[in-house]
Amino acid sequence: MSRQPSANQELRAFNKALAKCRQVLLVLCVISLFVNMLSLAVPFYLLQIIDAVIPTRSSDTLILLTVFFTAALLCYVALDTLRSAALARLGTWLDRSLSGMLLRGSISRAARRSRKTSNAGLRDLWTLRSFLGGSNVTVMLDLPWLPLFVAIIFLFSATLAWMTVAGAFILLGIAFVNDLATRRLAAEAGDVSDGALDHAHAVMRNANVIEAMGMHGELVRRWNRRNDEALAAQARLGTRSSLIMGGAKFFRNFWQIAMIAVAAWLVINNQLTIGGMIASLLLMRRGLQPIDRAISSWRMVVAAWRAHNRIKSRIGKGEEGTGHKGFFDSAHTDLRVKTLSYAYPGSSSPVLSEVDFRLEGGEILGIAGPTAAGKSTLARLLLGNLQPTAGRVMLNGVSMQDWDRQALGRHIGYLPQDVELFEGTVRENIARMQDSDIHEVMAAAALARIDRLIARLPQGYDTPIGGEAGLVLSGGQRQLVGLARAVYGDVKLVVLDEPDANLDQDGRRALVEAMLDLKERGAMVVLISHRTSILKHTDKALLLRRGRLEADSDLPARRDGDLADATLITKSSSHD
Repeated sequence: MSRQPSANQELRAFNKALAKCRQVLLVLCVISLFVNMLSLAVPFYLLQIIDAVIPTRSSDTLILLTVFFTAALLCYVALDTLRSAALARLGTWLDRSLSGMLLRGSISRAARRSRKTSNAGLRDLWTLRSFLGGSNVTVMLDLPWLPLFVAIIFLFSATLAWMTVAGAFILLGIAFVNDLATRRLAAEAGDVSDGALDHAHAVMRNANVIEAMGMHGELVRRWNRRNDEALAAQARLGTRSSLIMGGAKFFRNFWQIAMIAVAAWLVINNQLTIGGMIASLLLMRRGLQPIDRAISSWRMVVAAWRAHNRIKSRIGKGEEGTGHKGFFDSAHTDLRVKTLSYAYPGSSSPVLSEVDFRLEGGEILGIAGPTAAGKSTLARLLLGNLQPTAGRVMLNGVSMQDWDRQALGRHIGYLPQDVELFEGTVRENIARMQDSDIHEVMAAAALARIDRLIARLPQGYDTPIGGEAGLVLSGGQRQLVGLARAVYGDVKLVVLDEPDANLDQDGRRALVEAMLDLKERGAMVVLISHRTSILKHTDKALLLRRGRLEADSDLPARRDGDLADATLITKSSSHD
């Protein structure tokens, strides 16, 4: 049985992936030692030319040195290129290893918390991948080898070596000050920018409403206000960063002038050769370069570290589940709801309170009630998408929270109020985006009574939906395709939330026939609808009002005679 990983398993997988990254980075750090050693080719070439070739006027020595250091330079470029390519591949590997896990976790959290799926985890992963695949990591890999350059400078002059050490510490201090001075502004700018982009995405999702009712003006003004806030935050961050970077640039150039002056003074006093002076200055510049680049890329380093922490926290706080290992007995199914209550996080008033009922295989349950009575919330609780505040939903004697979602999903069908189809073909959507036998897809389409509709499509079951070249379906067509997806396979519990909202008379007739077919096959059907005419086909009826089973009231449809054969479940009868 395929099981969905628990939060602990995902955290272990995340830590394992990071451990492999650390191993690769350790190897690259060793390679960086050779890269930094070979980067000394130019300084030592100048040293030999000035101190050995020019005084002796030896052309043979010049040719030999030129060939040797050219070969060293080629090795330097090759190793540096290899290091950059390895980092890019490491970032790609990390993305491939974690992106599916993060997307799965985001979907599960969105389903359980009544929120739209957030891609914040994927954005953090992209930030981490960009950091690993960019030049910022090479800065971190070069920093540990600064003592190597200082040690070589000591061979020429202790004074210049100590000046290099002092310059390194001052530049590191500037980097630390830069982080402290811009940390709050960077977080504020990021939050404001994300809010402005989310606002723009929400506006684009309602393009038809905006265009039809001429709402452009006010919405554009609102966007301009949000965007101005984002731009102002970015401007404040940019101004402060520019001031600090300007100070760092001044110090770096001033320190080079100071070292040139000291080196010249040492040459004048015969304490240093001209070749040694040039080599020391080049070594100082090469040694301080990673620190200078670290200041410039400090925000990227901090952003990557915070992205790493958020990913770890997001995975570590995932939803736990025991993952039931038992066999799902599809021959006999029953659904038992025991004193079920639910309140949204942060809310003091429950959406549902002490709901009890039982449903056997081959029964249809109708759920009715006014708007905001808790019907859709109850549907999501029945599916296990929400964690009950109190009580339990038991399927075949096992809590819905304890079933393995991947395995149980084959036996669950769900048609939400707002039907969303995925980019792909009609066949893929009905088959739940899985590789499938066309005969099983055709059987589901026949059960939903849309096989004739599909036959009229340009490419039949292979007609693409969504995307640039995909077919645009009407609301009713989407609902029927969604119904076929809900009844695909060996489903034993089917939850239909307002399934007839966009259907015409023929579509409602097809829906009723599909429910009766499911009933005959032994499936349990939960039907939520405001239309009393369709509720007459249910075996049991449940009336919700303000989140509670109505004890004394009757369904409106029953008063019309539509539910004459249905058993009305009330608070007093639910325990029978």
